[in-house]
Amino acid sequence: MAAGEIDEAHNFVAVEEGRRLFPNDPAIEWFSVNYFLVKKEYDKALRCIEAVENAVGGDPYLQAKRAQVFVDAGRLQQAKAAAEKAVELEPGLADAYWSRVDVAVKEKNHKDTLDWLKRVVEETDDEVEDLTTAPEYGEFIKSPQHKEWLKWYADRKK
Repeated sequence: MAAGEIDEAHNFVAVEEGRRLFPNDPAIEWFSVNYFLVKKEYDKALRCIEAVENAVGGDPYLQAKRAQVFVDAGRLQQAKAAAEKAVELEPGLADAYWSRVDVAVKEKNHKDTLDWLKRVVEETDDEVEDLTTAPEYGEFIKSPQHKEWLKWYADRKK
């Protein structure tokens, strides 16, 4: 963890060394998830999540993390299923909702994006930042659903 605070290169070296020294340690598997995500080695990241899941007996957060790996890999149907499973297992888990929002955004499904953004707010403690500053929301921002979102979110804060 300390190596990760320095920079990505130090983190990579530490993870690689940890994988060499402790090949069956669930902790190194967990640290390896982001390592493989950065390297765009999604199947390896998924195998690490599975190893951690086997070690701890399952956890909704691991489902949410799996969903994010699927999003990053462009495997949107699998991402959708994993995110929704995580929401089902732990209804207040913000990361699960955000993964589901990410799926909707990537699918350019503006109604779904609106619905899941609302659920983020209703079901978690997360605040939603200004979406206009995030390039991935560009198409959504042009949609009528974004205007609906702005009104709904402003009314909710009153």
